[in-house]
Amino acid sequence: MRLTNLIEDGKYYKGNLHCHSTYSDGTQKIEVLAQAYKEKGYDFVAFTDHNIFADWKNLCDESFLALRGFEGNLEMHNEGREFHFVVIPGTPEALKNAVKPCFGHLERVPVREFSGLETAQEFIDDMLARGFQVIFAHPHWSTIEYDDVVQLKGLVACEVFNNSSYKLLNMGESCVFWDAVMRRGPRLWGVASDDNHNFEPFGTIGSDSFGGFVQVKAKSLSEEDICSSIAAGSFYASTGPEIYDFYVEGNEAFLSCSPVSRIYFNGERRQFTWNLAEPGQHVESHRGKIYPGQTYIRAEIYDEYGCKAYANPIFLK
Repeated sequence: MRLTNLIEDGKYYKGNLHCHSTYSDGTQKIEVLAQAYKEKGYDFVAFTDHNIFADWKNLCDESFLALRGFEGNLEMHNEGREFHFVVIPGTPEALKNAVKPCFGHLERVPVREFSGLETAQEFIDDMLARGFQVIFAHPHWSTIEYDDVVQLKGLVACEVFNNSSYKLLNMGESCVFWDAVMRRGPRLWGVASDDNHNFEPFGTIGSDSFGGFVQVKAKSLSEEDICSSIAAGSFYASTGPEIYDFYVEGNEAFLSCSPVSRIYFNGERRQFTWNLAEPGQHVESHRGKIYPGQTYIRAEIYDEYGCKAYANPIFLK
């Protein structure tokens, strides 16, 4: 039996799920951001200003989608850690069955004062009740402990790569965190995003745009299909390389991708399976045996420049 998260009937759409504008702490206007992402070949962007829900449907056309959403953060008081969440629409079924109303365009979302993990759970529960899906933002930057997220219910994903945190603070990669949480039970997809504020101009060494993205395999470039595929894990995260296919058949996993220098399979336990290119050469696929006892298998690939892509975990049990 073949196991995969990627839908059969669909194509890949490139997007950024975390982006800030002058409506919160970004320096660029929404229209400038939308045009810049279009020129870079992106199909969709979620404009996620802090605690301000946005519905920029006026920016949508047949080749570009502005996803509704926002970044919600709790009010912390000398905790030394942060709880930030990227909120986007859920599946059509989740929105249909919502028991609370959606927010209006540019409506401010009340900021909760943190009094313990129950505050974070209340925020997640509130968003789920409105039909949204919730992604845990930049765990490394947030100096979050594994136990903080293990106890939270209802998250769909976490940011395993956050370009702004990575580029400006060296705190943007969270793969160790991702595996540590999943070993404790929660199932999370892995997202790469920009979280761009554009304190430096586009194209400069300090620019935090166009570095982390998702490639969502969906039936169409519509909010319904893109968000349904994200909820189902039909996507991969990347900072450059492309993943064409990733699946499990029998006791083996198989991945095909753009030319890269290294391919690794990871799981709940150490895998010891890889495909490494000799200097000056490249590899484009890997087939590896799944070790007994694994509850999930995922993949990471590196190109010659050190850019990575992350295949979502395929859960085996």
